[in-house]
Amino acid sequence: SGTFVTFIDSDDYVSENFFSNAIYHMNSDEKLDFIQFSIDRFNDEGVFFVESSIDIKSSLLDFVSTAKFWGSVCASFMKMEIIKQNKLSFNTCLKLGEDQAFLYQYLSFCRVCSKSSEVFYHYRDNQQSATHNPIVKDLLLSIEYFRNADISEIFLEKINATLFSLYFQLVILTDISVERVSDIGKKLDLRFLKPSRKLESCYIFISKFSHYFATLIIRFLSNVIKKR
Repeated sequence: SGTFVTFIDSDDYVSENFFSNAIYHMNSDEKLDFIQFSIDRFNDEGVFFVESSIDIKSSLLDFVSTAKFWGSVCASFMKMEIIKQNKLSFNTCLKLGEDQAFLYQYLSFCRVCSKSSEVFYHYRDNQQSATHNPIVKDLLLSIEYFRNADISEIFLEKINATLFSLYFQLVILTDISVERVSDIGKKLDLRFLKPSRKLESCYIFISKFSHYFATLIIRFLSNVIKKR
């Protein structure tokens, strides 16, 4: 029933000036349809990550190609009018990646988008979350969804990055057979990705020759790291 929509996970929190700043920005430009603020991540020991971002305000195409926005509806402000007019809703079948799916659909209808360097959203690192403890069937369902989703091509690079993230969880966090992981990997285009972690880089390099041996080696290395 409101004018704007945002989402806050039940174990996270936002700064006191989160809402006032978001509403101020949205009301200052009639064409601004989306704004996302920066985040930090914390656990019981304190803050261990602070997002480094620059302030960007641009058309959708420029925003998608230049802004380092993360694929979550949390820390984001949206207009209820756009959601209602285009009958947007979450895919309730997805347990992983449902944020990205909804966000990309919403952004497709935006004129001007903004990313703020202001850290207003505080994300709790929960080791019991679905992301840290994925179920095989949920990973497979999300992979299948993003492979066939009717989402604008301007998000293709980000969708492929999401696909790889989901797929890599199959490799290192589940006991699904190496043969099946290998078959799934052959159907995904991982060539142009620039992974940020050494294990991911190693996997992509080896997978150019064999998805099967890449999975075997990375599972072994991952287990060694966990034991240490």
